[in-house]
Amino acid sequence: AAFGLASQPDYRAVEGQSRLEMLTLTWRAAVEHLPFGTGIGSFEYVYPIYEAPDRVTDYYVNHAHNDYVELLLETGIAAPLLLAAFMALLLQGM
Repeated sequence: AAFGLASQPDYRAVEGQSRLEMLTLTWRAAVEHLPFGTGIGSFEYVYPIYEAPDRVTDYYVNHAHNDYVELLLETGIAAPLLLAAFMALLLQGM
C-alpha cells in the first residue's frame, strides 16, 4: 500500500445506510427540534440518537448528504427564513 492510503475514509461504509434512510432520520430529527434546531455543528452528535441500534456500525455518519435538511436540523427555521429572504432580495434586484 502506498503511504497514507490506510488513513483514507472508506466511503463504501455508507452503503449500510442508504441516503434515503439518512435523509428520513435527519428530517425526523429536524422536525422534532423545530423551531430552534440543535445548533450549528451538532449533526454528528444528534444523528446517532435517531439511528436504529441494529443499523449502527463502526462507521459514523457525519453529514446528512442533503445540505438543506442538515441546515434545518442544526438551525431550525432561522436559516431557511434567512435564505428565503436573501433569495427574495436577490430576485427583486433583477
